Amino acid sequence: MDDFNPYAAPQSEVGLNDVPIEGGVWRDGALLVMMKGAALPDRCLKCNRPANGWRLKRNLSWHEPGYYALIILHLFIYLIVALIVRRTAKIGVPLCEEHRRQRTQAIVVGWSAVLLGFGIIIGAVGLADPYQGPASIGAIFLMLFGLVYGVFRSRVEHVKKIDKQFVLLKKVHPAFLVALPAVASYDDKPGIDALDSFA
Repeated sequence: MDDFNPYAAPQSEVGLNDVPIEGGVWRDGALLVMMKGAALPDRCLKCNRPANGWRLKRNLSWHEPGYYALIILHLFIYLIVALIVRRTAKIGVPLCEEHRRQRTQAIVVGWSAVLLGFGIIIGAVGLADPYQGPASIGAIFLMLFGLVYGVFRSRVEHVKKIDKQFVLLKKVHPAFLVALPAVASYDDKPGIDALDSFA
């Protein structure tokens, strides 16, 4: 009867073969694989220096990249579909003091550019006609720069994939990854050589 045991505890697939779930954090090539709810080691995700217990709470969201094609049809359609199909996860990102400071600076610079641009638009109302248009256009570009700079420079995690049980992060510091136990069974793994191309 194929060694069937009716008294055995029920089993379920977790997506990783022959890997103990203790800790719930591994590396798969250049990817960090973690179970939802797992705690990352107390080392900075960006440089591997001690984080001294500090965590940045992040609410992550991800969907298959193919859904971005819906933007061609209509942005509203994409937003509705993305809300329906997205996968979410909450994680605590460990950061050292230096990378916390860099993130804060990026947020301050971004918001300063946005507020300055908004102030220029208000001030342009009192300018003569030949100067109103160029001042307003310059202010809009300044605000867009601030938004883009603030979002991208303050970002500390890069999601590769989220499924029902696991979160996959990319662009994690190689020294952080090397200290984790390795797995080689998750789909989409780039291979151990990808560590050499970390950027």
